[in-house]
Amino acid sequence: MADFARAAEEALAEPDPWTGFRAYVLTVLRMQAADRGLADLLTLSVPAEPELAALRGRVEAGLAELVDRAQRSGDLRADVTPEDLRLRRGRTARVGTARRLPARRAARPRRLGPGPAGSLP
Repeated sequence: MADFARAAEEALAEPDPWTGFRAYVLTVLRMQAADRGLADLLTLSVPAEPELAALRGRVEAGLAELVDRAQRSGDLRADVTPEDLRLRRGRTARVGTARRLPARRAARPRRLGPGPAGSLP
């Protein structure tokens, strides 16, 4: 969660609102792809330790400011909310989790057609 807070703070330091917003979104997606435990942290509802609650507060405040800045600059639609991005983050985390099982299945050789095994997915 500290990495999320740091990413938000770095994005807010970017003078161009859209560049900062975009950098934050891409950074968060990369972090999720690289760390499955992070996906759990984003999608599970668990009582937060005080330090974790403080980090979440920093992340949420940073995200709200990133959205506001990008909207004020005219680069982000006015109907986008920080909640939209929180929902997207959670969905992205769940998609990554759901994709692990099919990936294991795909690793097994199988024959689906007349060509070599596995030629037709």
